Amino acid sequence: MNFRTEISAKSDIRIDHNSRILFLGSCFAQNISAKAGYFGFKAYHPFGAVYNPASVLNSIKMLAEGASITENELIEDKGLYSHYSFHSSYSKGTKEEALQEMNKELTIGEDFWNKSDIVILTFGTARTYTLKSSGNVVANCHHTDQKEFQKGILSIDEIAEMYIQLTKAYPDKKFILTVSPIRYLKYGLHESRLDKATLLLAVDKICGAVENCTYFPSYEIMNDDLRDYRFFASDMIHPSDAAIDYIWEKFAECYFSAETKKLCTEYDKLRKLENHRPTRPGSAEDRARLQRIMEVKRLIGDAMMR
Repeated sequence: MNFRTEISAKSDIRIDHNSRILFLGSCFAQNISAKAGYFGFKAYHPFGAVYNPASVLNSIKMLAEGASITENELIEDKGLYSHYSFHSSYSKGTKEEALQEMNKELTIGEDFWNKSDIVILTFGTARTYTLKSSGNVVANCHHTDQKEFQKGILSIDEIAEMYIQLTKAYPDKKFILTVSPIRYLKYGLHESRLDKATLLLAVDKICGAVENCTYFPSYEIMNDDLRDYRFFASDMIHPSDAAIDYIWEKFAECYFSAETKKLCTEYDKLRKLENHRPTRPGSAEDRARLQRIMEVKRLIGDAMMR
């Protein structure tokens, strides 16, 4: 008897170690981006966690247009300088530090966007906060008084129209859309389900309208395949490390060839060797470890040349 509903995704899109993968969206995108980096893929996740589709689209526009942040765009709160388009992890103690960090991300991100062939977008919520003074949807409120914002909810059609236009404008890129499995409980569990349903229906409409767009079921894997609190972190909202590992395995099954999976195994060996902390640096055992690192790097280099 089968006591699980195991989900296996399939796609014609192939990702390998020559792909350039741009990740944008919620903290789930950040988790998978980190996995991709660990396994040797050329991956980048600028802006930090961005939750709603309008802000994700704004992030893309900033990269595509080569935008830069100016001093008068920064906001200050309790000695930290932030920007409404960036996660608080980019907030700094001085204007100079904040501008340097954010504009560095934009420069790298612009190059990554222009050269990317795979764009992975993760939507976390359809709820938006629009700054009344500018009329712009923000990615992060940064503790600004809630009276300064107009709260809203994007409709299925609004989200779909945004991304149908985007994906059609870049036919050379493959877009993989996902919905974050992290429940948005700020407004309640029922409201979170409605929120996710809006995102799922919008993504389905987008993928049905354009050829260079596909859906990866991270939401279903977490909530229908795993569906057990042992796969959640201590806050009972975010996925545990084991859940992230499992979703990554499903991602690899969907998009990687056997050769790419084999190369991931070599990168895993390399990372473990590099992260090992020798008890006696310079010893015969440590020299053997360093020699093994060189051998694995050669294997990876040879595989990349094929």
